[in-house]
Amino acid sequence: MAGPSRATNDRAKPGHKRLSASSSGCEHYRRESSEDEARTGRGPSAALTPQEAPWLELMQFYIREAWLLDEPKLKEWLDLFTDDVLYFMPRRKNVPHREAHRELTPLGDLAILEEDGRYLEMRVAPLDTGMAWAEDPRRAPVT
Repeated sequence: MAGPSRATNDRAKPGHKRLSASSSGCEHYRRESSEDEARTGRGPSAALTPQEAPWLELMQFYIREAWLLDEPKLKEWLDLFTDDVLYFMPRRKNVPHREAHRELTPLGDLAILEEDGRYLEMRVAPLDTGMAWAEDPRRAPVT
């Protein structure tokens, strides 16, 4: 016999509210505001230390970036970058341990990606035209 059914909002962590479910089936939550805390009588579970605050901000940024790529909201993803962006993915080389400083290729050397904002825009533009056949059918997001 199956157990009692649970409402979808029960999956939210304490202090968070369900915002929406995306087309990919992911659910999005937000932290309850001070108004919600006053109404529910629940305050924040723990205050952040000065060392934790930047980490939390960075994690929220990465989660938003991944969501924009999964949805795909690529123009909004491009808006995350500043005008002087350099999207760089170095090549990893097999080198002896004593030469570990040479393991990753430096800027200007052969890299997997070394692109500025203009090149990122050129990569994204074909994906909105319907002519990017490698993305048809669009892949399912990784969850």
